[in-house]
Amino acid sequence: MPVLLVGIDDTATATQRSQGWAFIGLPQAGLFDLQTAVSSFARGASFHGSKCGPRNIGRYESFLVAIRDTVRRHHPSFLAHVFDDQSWHIDFGQFARTVVRQAGGNPTASAEAAVTHVLPPLMTLQRLLADQQLAAHQLEVSIDEHGFTHGFSSIRLHVRSGQIDAGDFTRIIYNAYRERLFPAASDMIPNGLHVVPDDQSILIQAADVFGNFAAAYAAYKLGATDHRQLKGEAFGGVFDDPDMSDILPALSLAGNHLEVTLSTPGSMRLLIN
Repeated sequence: MPVLLVGIDDTATATQRSQGWAFIGLPQAGLFDLQTAVSSFARGASFHGSKCGPRNIGRYESFLVAIRDTVRRHHPSFLAHVFDDQSWHIDFGQFARTVVRQAGGNPTASAEAAVTHVLPPLMTLQRLLADQQLAAHQLEVSIDEHGFTHGFSSIRLHVRSGQIDAGDFTRIIYNAYRERLFPAASDMIPNGLHVVPDDQSILIQAADVFGNFAAAYAAYKLGATDHRQLKGEAFGGVFDDPDMSDILPALSLAGNHLEVTLSTPGSMRLLIN
């Protein structure tokens, strides 16, 4: 069964008025093509959307072009940015914590926090995959390691049958949740979850930059004239000004930082495939 490779990074506005995740999904051949394309201009450097400014915008546009062209050439593939409002995001985290506790583990506070942090984007991913009817593919995921998930690969949880590492514990929950609610999504292969620093994964970097620029594009379309205008114009130029007419009415700029904010509790998404 073919394997879909997915990179995930979390996103948030300045004071977290909206939060969410960015995703990229590619087959193995697509990952190879992306790595080859990026190596022609990156010269070993990594990409972080927050570090883009007027002096290096050209390099980030080249990275976005490589991402766009790779997604267009390969199937299945997709790019997505999900916007959550604060209350939805908090409730999602509490739901994930309940799922972890009901799964039969006896985690320490740090282990529970780590698994609870990675479950919401994986559950969101299931909905994206189910909408594209990708049950015929298996799944391997890379998620950025930081904060609560630092040292994720070494975390172990106590369960009734003994001990299990956090990756396997999360995969079991993911596959059980998928089987019950999203059977049209891809199931995760053994050892299919990698929580690693973004410098170790071009897919995480691609998700990071896509999400950062997609959020800036939304702000730009809403009238932002700060540094997000530069990124928004670049994003629109690379992705042919994607239609956000179904999203923008539910978004606004609010607060001292004019952050992208959802008008009502819930979640919105920008999807390119």
